[in-house]
Amino acid sequence: MAFNRFRLSVILRVILLCLTIFLLFYLLSDSRMVMATFLTAVLIILQSILLVRYVERTNRELKQFFQSIEHADFTRSSSIKNMGESFDELSGAFSKVTTRFLKLRSEKEESFQYLQTLVQHVGIGVISFRADGEVELINNAARKLLGIRQLKKIHSLQNTNKMLADTLLGLKSGEKTLLKTGNLKNSMKLAIHATGFKLHSQMYTLVTLQNIQNEIERERMARELEIARHVQASLLPKTHPNIPGFDISGICIPAKEVGGDYFDYLINNSKRLGIVIGDVSGKGVPAAIYMTLAKGVIHSHTNGDISPKEILVKVNNFMYQSIEPAAFVTLFFGLLNSDSGQIEMVRAGHNPAIHYSKRERKVTFLKPKGIGIALESGKIFQDEIDPQSILLDSGDWIIFYTDGITEAMDNEMEEFGEERLIEVIEKSTSLSAEEMISAILDDIRKFTQNSDQHDDMTMIAIKAIKES
Repeated sequence: MAFNRFRLSVILRVILLCLTIFLLFYLLSDSRMVMATFLTAVLIILQSILLVRYVERTNRELKQFFQSIEHADFTRSSSIKNMGESFDELSGAFSKVTTRFLKLRSEKEESFQYLQTLVQHVGIGVISFRADGEVELINNAARKLLGIRQLKKIHSLQNTNKMLADTLLGLKSGEKTLLKTGNLKNSMKLAIHATGFKLHSQMYTLVTLQNIQNEIERERMARELEIARHVQASLLPKTHPNIPGFDISGICIPAKEVGGDYFDYLINNSKRLGIVIGDVSGKGVPAAIYMTLAKGVIHSHTNGDISPKEILVKVNNFMYQSIEPAAFVTLFFGLLNSDSGQIEMVRAGHNPAIHYSKRERKVTFLKPKGIGIALESGKIFQDEIDPQSILLDSGDWIIFYTDGITEAMDNEMEEFGEERLIEVIEKSTSLSAEEMISAILDDIRKFTQNSDQHDDMTMIAIKAIKES
């Protein structure tokens, strides 16, 4: 049934043409009909021309339709109209193809725009260039890395960074390399990866650039923190002292970022035990090293009958000359006499100690006067240090701690605080020293709900277990 009306139209035109020709021959047989014969001949010629033009017009429409398909050009609409049902169907099919193609083209353009936006905003530098160095694409990250606004040819980089330009032009598909560039103040280590591809008979190189200087710094810091952890762990005692009449336990839980917390036991003789807890301002390796220095000075002066105050004065004199001006150390030093049950204490700006009296069932803060170590060169520090002594009866407690205990925070950034610490101590006085520390840490964990630990938590618990 295809092209029925077109065929019928052609047949009718041919029949009409034949009848006209027959009429012409008929008129030729009559010499009297010269004018009619002439007009009939003109009519035959005109009908022939119209028939040829009709067929050619249809062929041109069909040719343009197929050319549109061949070249994917659907901007024009079909003009095949009023030529029969089959041509109407052909025109309708053409319109459907046009609509579908335009939709696909729109989706393709949207995808291309999305890809362009993605490439421009990705954090890794991307450059695409031809074999002759002509740049086809460079994203914002690459411009920022290279410190340029635009790049038309890779060769133009030779004016500012010849090594980078030569590296980019020399990379083969699949190759990776590292390149250090920049100056001392703004150095970069670029990880470069090249991929080759062919597009429209042209060879292209797609290069990704990533500054891994920050990753290298993070790795360096991680190694530094690991060293600091080892240094810090080496400062801590491996066992607890066995002193008649006293139960003593201590712990230090480092935070993820190492600080300068420190505690130690210094055995002077069988009857006297030095107890020290401290914290260095700052974090990382410097803090751990400063605490190592403080430990060395303290250990070097604990022999003999030197008083706790004299020890802190000597530590301050040494540390003031040895550490950075902005750094300082807080210390709490106690000298326990196991025979008398007396403990003499000095404090250099550290958190107060907590004393629980079993007889009075009362908690008090021990705050001997004193300023931080390395804040002042000598005389003021010495004048500020004011020793304090107390007598420990059976069942009494002394708790030394660093600010990581009381400043532990929950998810709402609320601190654990001294009041909660006292409440735990008052509820746990019947426990051993080790159990007391566990009870305090358990309460801190419940309070913080396993939120991140921001500082080291260090504590020493001393319980008197005999009458003095």
